[in-house]
Amino acid sequence: MNKKKTDKNIIRAELNIEKWPLFTTSSFKGKSKEFTRVVKLANGDIETRKVVIGKINNTEVGVFRIFDFKGFCALIKLWENQGRPADKGVTFSLKDIAEILSLSWGGKTFSEIKAMLMRLRKIPIDWTNSFYNREKKQNES
Repeated sequence: MNKKKTDKNIIRAELNIEKWPLFTTSSFKGKSKEFTRVVKLANGDIETRKVVIGKINNTEVGVFRIFDFKGFCALIKLWENQGRPADKGVTFSLKDIAEILSLSWGGKTFSEIKAMLMRLRKIPIDWTNSFYNREKKQNES
């Protein structure tokens, strides 16, 4: 069997996404996730940092799965390939995402990618004193 040789590039996800386990495995049974960390600051104060995924007004709407993470990384790669634009949108097709994820086009691929994009778009992430802003060098509420 001839295996197709692929170039594997490392992409750098956003640091706040890397620090918090936002994506879950398929065995996770909940409809939302909540993480809390208590941190002792340099001046001795204690600060609570919290991330809530998948809750809107105490209603659970869902969590991100591993396929969502792979799709998120594919979107970052598309953004990087287009020069990391900050002032305009990034254009792509669902087939571009399928190629990056090494999925064959056909069958359920279209609906799976579309469902993944809708989850990334609609599931909220609430950062409470836990989103680090590098430019301001501080956590934001």
